[in-house]
Amino acid sequence: KSHRCNPINASFMSDIADVQAGMKNITIKIVDEMNDEVLFDDVIQTSDEILATLLTSEKVLKVVGEEGQYGLFITSMMGVDAHDDAYWVFESDNNKSCGEAEGGYCPAANSVNLADGDVFLFKLTNQFN
Repeated sequence: KSHRCNPINASFMSDIADVQAGMKNITIKIVDEMNDEVLFDDVIQTSDEILATLLTSEKVLKVVGEEGQYGLFITSMMGVDAHDDAYWVFESDNNKSCGEAEGGYCPAANSVNLADGDVFLFKLTNQFN
């Protein structure tokens, strides 16, 4: 007697594989340079494709922002607000979108595509470099 695979189970297993295949491990480090304090440093598992989506969907990061001319403008992270003397910026040494950007600066978070293993450093700073 031959055994046949139940199509419902096969479809379900395929869906699980697709979800797992789309998962990415993204390292996020958030530093308040004004107070020399690391606010967050951990790996987040996500299926998000764009950095701005990750930032706004991951409640643990406590990101507050507004949509500006260039996309998401971050006004607060981890409960620490930007102000007249300091603002939130981010960089990445290994993200492809950041590496391809003009001048080596990351584009707006709305334009940063995520890949497994990406590492991002967010800084509250008064330095633009």
